[in-house]
Amino acid sequence: MTDFPKLTQAQMLERLSPPTDTVRVVIDSDTANEIDDQYALAWALLSPEKLSVEAVTAEPFSFAHHLPVLREAEAAMLSGKPYPEHVVGGFQGWLTRLHNQGRRVDDLKLVGPDKGVEPELPGDTDGL
Repeated sequence: MTDFPKLTQAQMLERLSPPTDTVRVVIDSDTANEIDDQYALAWALLSPEKLSVEAVTAEPFSFAHHLPVLREAEAAMLSGKPYPEHVVGGFQGWLTRLHNQGRRVDDLKLVGPDKGVEPELPGDTDGL
């Protein structure tokens, strides 16, 4: 267990006070994953009066680790057997939409983190 030094009330208030100067930041993001990352990155880059963006790094992402659970959920759906939602991980609605497109889990080309940092090509819809 780490022992942190005890701060005085004045030190705590100083450290919790909103910054008054431009804040230097390094952004580590996977901007291809959720739209909020793209908005946050754009806001940061367009707000030089608030943030000094020192660097932007790519966070490797991958959905490949979901494949076993997706396959299990798909098998349960196709067999008509009930299955607990916590086992499925909330994928039922997503799998239904995938099946409505005539696709199955094994049709997806889910890549590992090594490929997750590469830029996505326009029109690429093979992955998740």
